[in-house]
Amino acid sequence: MGVQRAWSESGGRVERCKDGDDRWVTLPASALAALRAHCEAMELEASLKEWTPEQRRLVFPNTVGGVTRYGAFHELVWQPLLRAAGLPYRKPHAMRHSYATWLLEAGADIRWVKDQMGHASIGETEGTYGHLVRERHERDVDHLDAVLWGVNSAGDGGGTLESDDAERPAASHCVPPAAGRALSADQRGGE
Repeated sequence: MGVQRAWSESGGRVERCKDGDDRWVTLPASALAALRAHCEAMELEASLKEWTPEQRRLVFPNTVGGVTRYGAFHELVWQPLLRAAGLPYRKPHAMRHSYATWLLEAGADIRWVKDQMGHASIGETEGTYGHLVRERHERDVDHLDAVLWGVNSAGDGGGTLESDDAERPAASHCVPPAAGRALSADQRGGE
C-alpha cells in the first residue's frame, strides 16, 4: 500500500509524508481486503452524499466528508474499540510498536521492518526493537540443540530427533580442534 499524503494536525492540512517520499507498506491479504471493502463503502457514501472530488480522496473521512481529526478518532473510534475488545487503554501509536514487535517475533528481517516502519536508519530500528532480534537469535540457537542432539533448551530430550536411543556426544566431541591440529580417533568418537 502506498501512502503519499497524510493529515498534519500541527499544520492543519494534508501534507506529503515527512521525508517527502511516498511510503510503501506491505499489508497482509486480510488487511488489504478490509481496506478495499472500506474504500468501496466510502465510495458509496460519497455518491449518496454528493461529496466533491477532494472529499473523495480521503481514505478515512469523517461523516461529512472532512478530515477525521485525532480527537474525534480517539473518542469515537479508538476508545470504543478498546472497550469492545476488553483491552486496557493504550495510545494509537502503540499499534506501530505492536506491528514491529509481531514482525520481528515472527522472524522478519530487521532491515525490512526498518522500511515498513519508515525509520531513517537501521540504528533507529535496532535501538527500539533490537532486543527482540537478540531474543529471537537466542531461541534460534537453542533450536540447534533440538536439531543436533534431540534435546530442547531445558535438556529434557524434547527435541526433534527421531531416534529415542540417540545420545548426546560427550562435550569433548563438540570442541573444535586447535588451529592446524586434526581430531584424534577418540575425539572423532572412536572411529
